[in-house]
Amino acid sequence: MSRGFGLSADSNPEVIVEAAVRAEALGFDSFWISHGHNEPRFEALALIAQRTETISLGIGVVPLSSVSPAAIVAEINKLSLPLERLVLGVGSGESSTPLSTVRAGIQQLRRTIECAIFVGGLGPRMCELAGSYADGLLLSWTSPDHARTTSRILRKASIREGRPDPKLLAYLRVALGRRARERVQEEFLRYSRMPYYARHFSRSGISDSNSALAISAPGALASELKRWGEIVDGVVIRPLRSDENARTVHELLEAAILE
Repeated sequence: MSRGFGLSADSNPEVIVEAAVRAEALGFDSFWISHGHNEPRFEALALIAQRTETISLGIGVVPLSSVSPAAIVAEINKLSLPLERLVLGVGSGESSTPLSTVRAGIQQLRRTIECAIFVGGLGPRMCELAGSYADGLLLSWTSPDHARTTSRILRKASIREGRPDPKLLAYLRVALGRRARERVQEEFLRYSRMPYYARHFSRSGISDSNSALAISAPGALASELKRWGEIVDGVVIRPLRSDENARTVHELLEAAILE
């Protein structure tokens, strides 16, 4: 199972870069930055690329409803991001035709740039589309049961199209220390107020207890991650938005590799 780490693009740039440098030193496979709503947010990846050598650089996910494939490529080229390390996550955003928007976006990107392309999706049809066209699928707020079902959909679609198996990654929100469960519940409630996520939670049986980890002691995190490794190809550890400070980020990075 691959291990990644992710932070918001709105986090302190120094925290982002130092976390990425530490993640690479600890043997993490990828470092992810979340995307803003309307504009390309690749600047943080450019800073990370200057300070690291091998770790994959992921962005998840760019909303194709508001950022065109041409704008994505222009930003990547302007910043000279290393394509061999780049993992470009794309999603439908607020498109009224989500499937056709993502399908057309991937096809255009394939013609103009050579990097790994992942789809951010929750529903079964978007997951099937990822299996047919993308290099992988990035799940957010997923449970073990939902991830297992999604994995079958993904593999079935790739086999039908005669494509290599796409990777299935799970964005896994983690809270560490005191009030960990309460903090997870607060984050889950914030997302549940968004209609798209509310429908996903209801449809897929997602709750704060089966889609995020509340860890009281650092030594317990690695064993929980191993359990997810039996379901998905990789996890991207994501601190809660309230925990994106240097101390908590450092603690999570270290805890994720404890055996």
